[in-house]
Amino acid sequence: MAKAKNIKIIGIVSQNHPQYNYMVHSLNYIVDKYRKCSIKIKLLDFNNNKNKLHLFNIETSPSYVIIKDDTYNVYNGININELENKFVKLLN
Repeated sequence: MAKAKNIKIIGIVSQNHPQYNYMVHSLNYIVDKYRKCSIKIKLLDFNNNKNKLHLFNIETSPSYVIIKDDTYNVYNGININELENKFVKLLN
């Protein structure tokens, strides 16, 4: 797998959401598994960042945005397998 540049994964969830810890685990799993890639992760609170999230047409939480250069992929959900599939599609 070629080393991809400038990959960011943004998790959108409130800290008091029941799935918050699972989302943190999912993001850490992706970073550890694909450690040869340069991946930056960030968690945003859904309620406090709605002005930023409209750029990606996100209206639900929890969600993920995977960004590579000028391309992005949005996943509204928490299934780690689906998140990984979206991530791999963006790598290729």
